Amino acid sequence: MTNISESSLNINNKAEEMEEVVELIDSVASDTKLLGLNASIEAARAGEFGKGFGVVANEIRSMAVSSAGSSKEIRKMISNIQKLIGSGTEELIKFSGHTQEVSASIQEISISIESLTQTAEQLEEMAKNL
Repeated sequence: MTNISESSLNINNKAEEMEEVVELIDSVASDTKLLGLNASIEAARAGEFGKGFGVVANEIRSMAVSSAGSSKEIRKMISNIQKLIGSGTEELIKFSGHTQEVSASIQEISISIESLTQTAEQLEEMAKNL
């Protein structure tokens, strides 16, 4: 059971590390979007000479928005994985409890069978003496 708990904890820690990477992606996407906006402004200031650069600036902003959307989806996936791990761990803990109960019941049955065997042997011995 300890191994399961440790594995769940390790997976959870890795998910948190992934969350940090997603935050970094969000930050880069936000900065890139701002950079694209500033580039569009500069392209507009340059007039006719900046038109080509303006197209590139708009593409940069579009890519930044797309990256931010993707990181949001990744964040949802990480959250869902963490929930699944949590519920799976809970189920394994319940299962472990049930197996311990079954094991205890089997031990009780074994003791009862041993007692019945001894009683039967005693009765057999008494019957021989009659």
